[in-house]
Amino acid sequence: PLSDKSGRKPLIMVGLLGGAFGYLLMFLAGGVVKSYLFFVAAMFINGLFSGTRSVIFSYVADVATSPAEFGRKQPILGTFMLLGGSGGGLLGGIVIAALGKLWLAAWVGIIGSVVSATLIGLFMVEPRKKEKVEDTTGAPLEENVVPTTTRTIILTCI
Repeated sequence: PLSDKSGRKPLIMVGLLGGAFGYLLMFLAGGVVKSYLFFVAAMFINGLFSGTRSVIFSYVADVATSPAEFGRKQPILGTFMLLGGSGGGLLGGIVIAALGKLWLAAWVGIIGSVVSATLIGLFMVEPRKKEKVEDTTGAPLEENVVPTTTRTIILTCI
């Protein structure tokens, strides 16, 4: 996968910043140009950058020190993804209800995406490549070299 070659952190940040660009285009489509086709194109561009879920799960698998730890962290990650998705929609709905303009909700996505990308850029540790080690039977094993923390998992979900 691309994230194995270029790293997890850069792809997550590209996804967030590309999503922010898509939200900016949505704002321009609805608030400035007032074009439905431009809005649909902006949604398409936003969707092109929204495929980071598998990269985030791969990151958690990379930093988990054991399969048991990954099993404990995966439900936390899924919960935060669900809360983020529903919380973003709820916040956008509050903005629309308060200001009466549908296109202003795009700023919720822009601000959330840029803040999240900034936090990930500052605090997320890119895991080193897994190293091959031998066990006593001679079979190759993969050893994780970066420990996980709940803070890191939460930052990747924002």
